[in-house]
Amino acid sequence: MNFPLLSKLLSHITFLIAATMVFSLPWAFPAIGGSATFEHDGFGGLIGSMAISIVVGGVFWFFGREAGNCTARKPWPLSGSVGYWRRSWALCLF
Repeated sequence: MNFPLLSKLLSHITFLIAATMVFSLPWAFPAIGGSATFEHDGFGGLIGSMAISIVVGGVFWFFGREAGNCTARKPWPLSGSVGYWRRSWALCLF
């Protein structure tokens, strides 16, 4: 198993998770969130979760920095069946 490549891909996923947490931050403010006061605990929790995700992603990125761009060396074994499933799903819709 290519552990550097796995670490590199996991770092991308954790960075994306941290980036999506940004979209929840505005709901801590009273004008958007519908509460009367600023939610310090929710805001701090989201910032802390983003920081933890970025640190974990950085650790994964550090271990996966030696991996090249060799993600598509072998074809996925079920790629033909996935294409068939997509075509049949599209035909059911129309």
